[in-house]
Amino acid sequence: MRLSRIITALVAGLVVAGTPTVAGAAQPYPPQPSYPPQPPSLTVNPATINLGRTTTIVGLHFGRNEVVDIVVSRSPLYGAGVLDGRSTQRDDGGTVAMVPVAYEPLRQPTDPDTPPQDDPLEATTDSQGRFKLKFKPHETGNYTLVATGRYSNRSATAHLTVLKPQPQLPVTGTDVGTSVGIGVGLVAVGAFLLMLTFAWRRRSRVVARQ
Repeated sequence: MRLSRIITALVAGLVVAGTPTVAGAAQPYPPQPSYPPQPPSLTVNPATINLGRTTTIVGLHFGRNEVVDIVVSRSPLYGAGVLDGRSTQRDDGGTVAMVPVAYEPLRQPTDPDTPPQDDPLEATTDSQGRFKLKFKPHETGNYTLVATGRYSNRSATAHLTVLKPQPQLPVTGTDVGTSVGIGVGLVAVGAFLLMLTFAWRRRSRVVARQ
């Protein structure tokens, strides 16, 4: 009887000692910490265009399915001239080339400290916080684009340079159809002269035999 009591007490002690271990093993693992969100980015491709061309605005890592407001500001182009071959003489006797500087008047804003702005743009992101938008400027200048999500308040900036339109190359030379016609005519004249040469040689041989 005493031995059975001792065995019962040992079994009860083992059960009590093993209960915290089992309870601890049953607890789930703590959640893994999530990675911090990547900062938003805004790019313009191509970043330099001529007036009349279209560029693409691409935004990444904004809020999911949110509206993004894009504020467009513009400053004038300076130093856009090219060398015109003229020069001036310096005090030390050397010469330097004179470069014309082009200045384009812009619309004056209400606040003199605020650069001229175009109409704001809007875009809507997809489920991954991305958007793509076409943009065609109507004036030359250095553009600054600032995109801000309405709900996430995430913001990113990109820059764009719009140059003057490329001059059209003058059309030189004759028309293709005219060139082909002249070539065919020259070939026909050459063939006719060759036939006359053969006929003259044949006639000369006949006269020589007589």
